[in-house]
Amino acid sequence: MLSIRKVAKTALLLMALCFLTEAWAVPPSGLVILVVAPNLSIRDLARSDLPNLRRLFDKGSAGLMNVRTGRPGQLLEESVPSGVEPGCVSLGAGAMAIAGTDTRRAYNACEEVDGLTAAEIYESLTGKSPRGSAIVHTAIVRTRKANSEASYRAHPGALGSALHAAGLVTALVGNSDLPSEHHREYAAIAMDEDGLIDLGDVGSPSL
Repeated sequence: MLSIRKVAKTALLLMALCFLTEAWAVPPSGLVILVVAPNLSIRDLARSDLPNLRRLFDKGSAGLMNVRTGRPGQLLEESVPSGVEPGCVSLGAGAMAIAGTDTRRAYNACEEVDGLTAAEIYESLTGKSPRGSAIVHTAIVRTRKANSEASYRAHPGALGSALHAAGLVTALVGNSDLPSEHHREYAAIAMDEDGLIDLGDVGSPSL
């Protein structure tokens, strides 16, 4: 059964995406919106009393995907309980990938983390400039190294890099933060191989 909290999160994400569509004035034919809503069941999707979900089906397309993932090795701390981190990295890599709790470490570039901005932390860990990106993934180096040494040889961020190579812009809105910890693992779907997302907002205060 779909909880009120999950419905609220989905509704919030939809409203934010609608706002961004108008703000960026992107023509409908040039915009693809991916709504990530884990824990939805087939029964939830078939319900008639969830108008926002029904509107998605009426105006868009829907599909089911079973994402197979690997187990994190020594370089990554496994998520306990098991979460969607490996699935997010696998979707962004287009291949079976491994991931751990580090996958949650995506921040607005200007967001303060342990006394520094996320952009400063990103640059110190990668040696690269965020290049004006709105969102940075500070664990991209560890995530890429772990996958390069795994048997699957996945390339985290491949989807974002392919979109950038095609001259397209990536964006992400929303998070699943808890009072005691950040959960921004969905950034692994849209980020490029440098761990960067062009536009969006994943910070807790504004969502």
